[in-house]
Amino acid sequence: MHINCPSAQFKTFGELKNFKLSFVGYADTWKGSVATILETKDDSVWGVVWEISKEHEENLNKQENGYLALTVPIQTELQGILACKVYQSLKYKALGNDMPSYVYKAVCIAGAKEHGLPHHYIKRLESIIDNGYKGIVDIPIQFDS
Repeated sequence: MHINCPSAQFKTFGELKNFKLSFVGYADTWKGSVATILETKDDSVWGVVWEISKEHEENLNKQENGYLALTVPIQTELQGILACKVYQSLKYKALGNDMPSYVYKAVCIAGAKEHGLPHHYIKRLESIIDNGYKGIVDIPIQFDS
């Protein structure tokens, strides 16, 4: 988040109900499929709520090119329900062989741990099958492999 939106401030984390986490397409940047959310019953996605300055909003929209911005209710523990902007891939259907790279998955897990997402959800992220790619990606990140 801070790469293109240096003003981003962590606010809390929360749960988006009636959506599930999925991976679709192939992003050369990450060397694998990238995350999206899909509407469904009886599932949910946990994530981080950020606040960014107006000046960085366009940067975020450019970063999420190929995604549709939606405003959805996020249930938080301390702040109740917040109306938050999320991004949903325009490639709605997973093809069945859509897998994130090991690197992308590791970044998602590291972010979940860093921001205190529930342990059960982190375990769920860890169980995602990745494509095994552990090489260099086009995003300036560091992580423990």
